[in-house]
Amino acid sequence: MNDLNETYSSSPAAIPPPPPPKKKSGAGLWIGILGAFLLLCCCAALLIIAYAYRTSIPGVSAFFATPTSTPTPLPTPTPSGIPYRSPSMNFSLIYPEGWMYQEEYPMVAFTPDEHILNSDEPFQASTILLIFRQTTTAWEFPASVNTDSPTSIVDYFIASIPCEQTLWNTRSFQVDSEPAASFACLVTRDDPDYVTYLAAIVPSDSILLIIGSSPQSVWSQNQPLFEEIVGSMRIDPF
Repeated sequence: MNDLNETYSSSPAAIPPPPPPKKKSGAGLWIGILGAFLLLCCCAALLIIAYAYRTSIPGVSAFFATPTSTPTPLPTPTPSGIPYRSPSMNFSLIYPEGWMYQEEYPMVAFTPDEHILNSDEPFQASTILLIFRQTTTAWEFPASVNTDSPTSIVDYFIASIPCEQTLWNTRSFQVDSEPAASFACLVTRDDPDYVTYLAAIVPSDSILLIIGSSPQSVWSQNQPLFEEIVGSMRIDPF
């Protein structure tokens, strides 16, 4: 009985303590990091290969397409002038927009002042450029004028201009490979004061004489216009 009492004792048996938790191994963490790194390397390699062969792999080229934007169109440049050709005097040139012309052989007039073409008023008060072309003999210069020299021709006409102040002395240049010369002076005897511009071009078969008039108040704008018109001339045989 004593044995049975000992076996079925009402006292609870002692419960053994739970085993201590196992420590995680550091090797597993590094293996996970290495795996993620290798995965990233594989993805990067695939992207590099796809980009290198993007033009030959269907569907890939669209993925790597560079976004394009529609460029803003540049404004159409305004022409610097209007072409003109004289059918009777065989030359062409460019004259400014807003100007007009009137031709009556052997002369053509260019001006921004329309009224001067239809009036008998002296043109000193307006801006106007007159171009004449005739054969050398038709000009009837005196024997003292060297008609092969544009400087000599300009100097001949200077004597008839009531100049008060010379803006530049006779200077030589070329127009369409032809010899030319020009002169400008200020005239103060009339009201308003005005500038006379004079140029001559001497092709082998004729003489072109250019006479310009500009009020002094707008000469700074008209001088480059006069010189651009003369410089744009293309001269054909007369």
